[in-house]
Formats: sequence, structure tokens, C-alpha cells
Amino acid sequence: MKPSLQFDTTQKKVVGLASGNLDINYVKAHKDPSPELTSHLKDNIATEATVTVLTNSPKTSTLAVGVGYHSRTGKTGENVTMNLIQEVTQLQSCMACLETNAAIVETECCEFSVCNACKELQSVCRECEVVGQVSHHPCLRACTKCLERNIKCTRCLVLTWSVDCESGNRKMADICGSEENPNLTYLVVVPDAVHLGKTYKRSWENWFLILGEGDRSTLATLRMLRNDSYHVLSEKLHKLSTAESVRNKDRMAGEPLLELTNQELLDFLKSKGTIFLTMNILPDRYRINDSNKRGLYNHPLAICTASTGNLVFLNWGAKTSRSDLVRLRLHSPAETVVLERCIQTSGISLCYMNGVALFCGQKGILFHDIDGKLYF
Repeated sequence: MKPSLQFDTTQKKVVGLASGNLDINYVKAHKDPSPELTSHLKDNIATEATVTVLTNSPKTSTLAVGVGYHSRTGKTGENVTMNLIQEVTQLQSCMACLETNAAIVETECCEFSVCNACKELQSVCRECEVVGQVSHHPCLRACTKCLERNIKCTRCLVLTWSVDCESGNRKMADICGSEENPNLTYLVVVPDAVHLGKTYKRSWENWFLILGEGDRSTLATLRMLRNDSYHVLSEKLHKLSTAESVRNKDRMAGEPLLELTNQELLDFLKSKGTIFLTMNILPDRYRINDSNKRGLYNHPLAICTASTGNLVFLNWGAKTSRSDLVRLRLHSPAETVVLERCIQTSGISLCYMNGVALFCGQKGILFHDIDGKLYF
């Protein structure tokens, strides 16, 4: 959405702020611009809209029931929790309240169903039992207006709240799990399945993940099997997966997740047992950048495992007769950093221990720490 302020001719108010609309009284009180007013408007202008969609448990109907607006700095865990409680309370209003107020949902009538005696007893007290209450939980109790009118109190119960994995939403999930709110008794906040699947897929795309007993895997290996393996395997993988699903792209689409987790694809890969595949880490084949392109390191020597997710090696320069100490980060694509250039070495042995690289120099053993300091 494009952040802006606009006058709404229907409400006769200025809309566009996450903290609320501005009426004529506010405009008259702030005729003269000031740094405080400018700062207030910038900090509270809505930059993001979140739509609340209600789905019933059999998943036979879906309805958009609300829209929330957040400023750039206002989507904190506390603010998101406050909005959640307000929306859940409105959604759990009884049918009589909804029929009486077709345009605006009032929640006061249903809040009156809270009984302190029932809360202390953790069961229905004698007085509430006489009037027809069947539960001590406020979200399962008939509201006062329905009891007075002697009608059945029908309301929906919000069981799950699915959100993405942004920091504000994660904080909101923690707050809802630790605090006791009578309106959230049966509510469970869960991460959105598409966002969660995307997170795992992105990790598999960008890293060599440890699978099983120390084996590593990345999405690029499946792409190589699909494109470069022998005919039978490649032909079958072309039928079970598309090129879009094995590419390293930051997309919200759910189709690649469904293809990569298809049981037929998983069973086919398991049936092939051990598959030997040679994969170039450097230079990278599919995602080329300035740190992994062809021709950067033509003579790598003494490749050694370093700290978690890193390798170190010496790159021999034929023109200078010296070596560069290079650290390679096992990202996908790989990322390299030259730690020290033009080192006079007399051998090709290299060791890495406790953050220090040790190798043979013309004057003895050379030490190089991760901060780039060289000691003789």
C-alpha cells in the first residue's frame, strides 16, 4: 500500500493513520505545523494493511472479517496482541449482537457474561446454573442480553490464529501463550503454513543443511539431479518436479513446496539408494556473483575445514609465486573472503584450530587469526 493521508467524505475525517482517524476538532487544534505534529504524523501513518480472514473448522466457508493498519514502527508484539484480543472478542460476539448491530460489532454485551464466582470456583456457580449458564469460561457462556430475552445465545469460538513469522507476530504468540485472558482460553497462535514452509525451503536453498548422520544437502543438488543425471533419473524428476520448484528464488508461492514434499518424489529418491553426485562449490554454477565467479581462484591448495559452515584454503598465484589465504563460507551460493594476500609459503600444508590458521612459511610456522592479524 502507498502511505498517505486522505479526507473521507463519508466519515468527514482524515484517514490514513494507524492510530485512528482525525476529525475536524483535531485539525482546528493543530492549524500551525510544528516539528511535534510532523513527527507524530510520520510515526503513525499506516504503511501496512493486514486482512483478517475467518474460516470454519470443516473449511467449507471463508470470509474476510476485518482489516488492520500498522505504522512503520507500530507493529510491535504488544500492539499486535492488543489488536488480536480486540478482533477475537468481536468475532466471538453472539448472534443477537450481530443481528442488532449489522454495521458495527459491539462486544460489551458479551463481556458482561464474566462471573468472578465462577472464575474462582473454576466451575459454574449456583446462581449462574439457575439462569442457564453451562460453563465458567467467558467465551462459552451465554451473554446477559440473551438470558434476559430468554433466547439461545449462539456465537463462534476462535480456536486458532494463523500468522506469518515476523518479529511482532512471534512476540504476540509468546505473549498469548504466557498471559491468561478470558477471551483467549481456547485460542492457539500458530505460524502460517506457507510462511513456515518458505522458511525451511529458503534455508535449504541458502545453506548446506546437515541431514541424517552428518550428510549435507542443498536444493542445488536436486536441481543437478534433475538437469544433469543419467537419462532415466532425469526424465522421472522432470515429470515429478518443475524447474521453478528447484530454483533458488524468494517467492511466496505454495506450489514449489507441494512439489518438493510430494510423496511420490520422496519415494522415488529413496528407491534409488546412494547416488554419487559431484557438485562445484566454487565457482558456483547457478548463482554467480563477485565472490564466486569463475577465474577468481585458479590454483586452490590445502583446503581445510574451519569453523562451522566454513572452509579455508591457500590460492597460489603463478605470477607472484605467493599465496592468498581465503575463507569460504558454505552458503549457497558460496561466499569467499581473502584473509591475507601475498603470503610467502614454502609448503601446501594448512591447519585450522580454534579460529587460527597455521601454515608453513619461509621463516617458520605462520599464524593467522580470524581478525586478519598475522604473527611470526
